[in-house]
Formats: sequence, structure tokens, C-alpha cells
Amino acid sequence: MTTGPCRVSDSFAVSVTLLLMAVLVGFSILLCGGVLVYSLDDAYIHLSISREIARGGYGINNGELSAPSSSVIWDFLLAPFSATPFHAAVPFVINSAALVWSVLLLRRLFKAMLPDAGSLVTGLFAICLALSANLFGLVMTGMEHSLQVALALAVLSGVMDVASGGAVPRSMAAAMVLGPMVRYEMLAVTFAAALVLFLRKKRGSALLLPALSVVPLAVFSLFLLSRGLPPLPGSVLAKLAEGGLTGGLAGSVANRIRMYSSDIDALRFAALLFVAPVVWLARRADEDRLITLFAFIVGLGHIILGRFGWFGRYHVYSMVILLIALAWPFRAALNRFLCTARATGRACLLALLTAVFLLPEVVTTLKTPLASRVIHLQHGVMRTIALEYDDRIAVNDIGLVSYGNPNHVLDLWGLANEESRKHHLERGTGWMRRMVEADGAGLVMIYGSLFREEIPESWNRVAVLEMTGPVVVGFAGVDIFVTPAGDSEKVTDLLERISPTLPSGAFITFVE
Repeated sequence: MTTGPCRVSDSFAVSVTLLLMAVLVGFSILLCGGVLVYSLDDAYIHLSISREIARGGYGINNGELSAPSSSVIWDFLLAPFSATPFHAAVPFVINSAALVWSVLLLRRLFKAMLPDAGSLVTGLFAICLALSANLFGLVMTGMEHSLQVALALAVLSGVMDVASGGAVPRSMAAAMVLGPMVRYEMLAVTFAAALVLFLRKKRGSALLLPALSVVPLAVFSLFLLSRGLPPLPGSVLAKLAEGGLTGGLAGSVANRIRMYSSDIDALRFAALLFVAPVVWLARRADEDRLITLFAFIVGLGHIILGRFGWFGRYHVYSMVILLIALAWPFRAALNRFLCTARATGRACLLALLTAVFLLPEVVTTLKTPLASRVIHLQHGVMRTIALEYDDRIAVNDIGLVSYGNPNHVLDLWGLANEESRKHHLERGTGWMRRMVEADGAGLVMIYGSLFREEIPESWNRVAVLEMTGPVVVGFAGVDIFVTPAGDSEKVTDLLERISPTLPSGAFITFVE
């Protein structure tokens, strides 16, 4: 039974977490003119898909099947609210709840690691790690990563219970099954935990839980195949290819090494992962070795198949697991370090060192309101243009322009269009013209710097959507083209008409 002081400490941790989250979202709303805007356009892809699910379809365009989502279950969680006026806020609510759950799980882990440190210290450690690891910033992405982190921590907490001789917690079993449906990378967490269960002679759970986790993914793949799509979502295939996983085993390894050699996130992660085998060899206790082995498999799985960067959202779940799991074998020394007359100062020193190691994630959290502003001033204005144009358009960022848009949106990046995904990765020429002509889109809004020589000469570049202030996500200017199927005069008149109504900080520069 939970004791009174623990309940009070939980309430304190929850209250501080919600207060800090309110400050972050408050700054974001302030910079976005009083509107809740997510820090990445991808959040609106999920919202668009969830509306299609509610209509009986799947994709971003009504009646056109596509699989741009990186999560099997996330869009289905949003779908029941698609007809409500607060549909766009549902990801924020779910993510905020997941953040609170993560902080409570972190507090539980720190309490087990530092039993003599006191409830206040462990609660503050949990909040500081959540802040340092960008868990607060993940909430504002509007995507499934906050839930992913919470489920990963639930599995880690269960692994620690099992490694110390306890039973399999129900929360751990549920997280092992649900995790891969939230993010495919969670398969590494599930199978690493299953290995711990197997080694602790809990072989029924070790075999059953991974099998149950794979079934929904297999069913989803069969659904995609039955509709003529690849077995994996377009976003997953694009990330695998962009991550260098092409050209066979030797080519994939070479691509990975070349890509990671200049990536600070990957290098920090690799350094942390290298420590795991050292700790495993240095510690003799079975409990410590099992937990270290679990973290190493999770980290190795991510470094082989996962991604880094893109606003600090891909690697956070595995980074947090590694940090806690590698500290766990030294819990007795850490406990003694903190149980002195200088406990407060030493606790602050540990928190500071962690924040320094996680400095890129800290910076990302601080940039979150600025990222929301970029989405508001770029993608929000693109959505306004698309709705005013009221016809077929083509873009490379499909989220906000497709959300609530009754007209067809052609994806030129490839998350919702298999043809453009293949062409974009192959870096061919002529495909963009052929696709847009076949689609009949008269208006194209893209980051021109992404496509360069692929842009057809027959397109008329009429304007550039620009913004003041730092561009912390995306690129500085959105090029607006009119294709031969469109009407340049109509588009120019539209842009001149809406220019005075644009939010402060956004402006349209016409091309002579």
C-alpha cells in the first residue's frame, strides 16, 4: 500500500511537472498569437489520418489509401475525437498525461536506486531528468514519442523488479505488448525485456509477450499489402533509407558509420552504449548484469535501426534507459554520496552533470516555443493559402495543409505517396513534373532548396513565404509555384488579398 508521504511526494512531482509544462506551452501559445500549435508539422499528419479513420479510410486524402504514419496505434487513439472541436488538442492532452506518468515512473526508479535520499530529492531528480532529456519538449511535438517514453520506462521498471527476483508486473507486460504498436523501435525494448524474463526462468511470459506484440504489426502489414502498399508505412521506409540502411549488410554498416561520424547525438549515444559492456564485465551481481544487458540490447537496436536528431525525438527513450540502467549498478555508492550533510549541493551537482551531458536535448526543449512559431508562420499560412485556393495542391510538408482540407493534397516528399518516396530517394529528374501533371495540381508550395534541379522549368515561381526570427525547424523560405494547370493571376490575387491578414512575423515576397 502506498504510504501517505509517498502520495504527497507524488502529488508534488505531478504539480511541479504540470506547472513547468504550462510555462512551456504558455510561451508557445504566446509566440503563436494565442493558438496552440505543435512544434512539428508531422503532428497534423496524424490528426489528418485520424479523421480519415473516423470516415472509414486511412491516409490524408479522402478516399485515397496511404500510410504516412510512423505509429500503428496513435492515429486510432485520436480518431474517436475527430468530430469534436477539441480534436487538435487531444495529442497534447495524451502527451501531458504520458509525461506525468513518465515522471512518476522516474521517481519510482530513483526511489529504488536511492532509498535514503528522501522523497523530495528523488522527485526533483525525476523532474530534472525529464527536463534535461526533452520529455517536456516531446509533449509539444504532438506525436507518439511521449507515450513511447512512458512505456519504455514501464518496461525498465518491470525489468528491475524481475531482475531482483520479483514477479512480472502487469504494467510491464502491458507495455511490452503495446510499445511496438506505438513505435516500431519499441520491438527492441520488448525483446530485450523478454530475454531478461527468459534468463530469470519466466519462460512463459518471455515467449508469450513478444509474440503478442508482433501480432498487431503483422496484421497491419497484411492490411497494407492487401491494399497494394508496402508492408511498412512510408515514413518508416523513408527513415530506413535515409538512415543508410541500403546496399546490403556491408553497405548499411558503412553508411551508418559515415552518417554517425558527424552526428553529435549519435556519438554521445555510442559513447554511452560503449560503457554498458564495461559495466557488465565489472559487476558480478546477476541483477546488475541483467539490467545492463537489457539496456545494451535496447541501445544497440536503436543505433542499428533507429534515427537521431530531428528535434530530439527519436533516441530519447533509449538514452533515458541507458542512463538509468548504467547508474543502477552503482546505486549504493550514489546513495552514500547523497546521504551527507551536503546532500542538497551534491544532488544539484549530479543534476547539473546530467544536464550538461544532455545539453542538446536541453537546447531543444528551450527551442520548442520557437519551433511552434515556425509551424504557425509557415505551415499555418500555407494551410490558409491552400484553403483559399480551394483546389488540388502539391507540397512537401503534408501535415497542416491537409488537416481539415477537403481538397486533394499531393505529397512530394513521400510519406503519403509511394511513388514520390522512391523518386525522391533516387534523386532522379523529371518525376516531379510527371507526378504533378498527372495529379492536376495547379499550386505547389515547397522548400525549393530541397529539390533544386528537380523543379520543372515550366513552373512559374510567383512568390516566397518568409518569416522573421529564427527558423529552428524546416527551412527559411517556402517557394510558391504555379504549374501549367494553374492560373498565375488567380494565385497572385489570392496572395495579395491575404497578405495583410497574415500573422505578425510572416510575409509574402512576390517574385518579379
